[in-house]
Amino acid sequence: MKEKATLYKRLKPNYLNKLVEARQDFPNMVAAAERAMDKNVWVIDLTVGEMCTICDVLGIDWNNIFLIFEYE
Repeated sequence: MKEKATLYKRLKPNYLNKLVEARQDFPNMVAAAERAMDKNVWVIDLTVGEMCTICDVLGIDWNNIFLIFEYE
């Protein structure tokens, strides 16, 4: 069975660009968001804190977190 890509690898390009831009102002938050996305395959596996960090860094609402990832 094919291994599923992590959330980080499935992050849509425009949100990846936002991460790069935010890294200059919030390096620790961006690093935490990247770690969370890199270790998880499913959004449901993220902790509340990880979701909060990702949403804050990318400037999105919790309700839209599923929309920032490509699905195979």
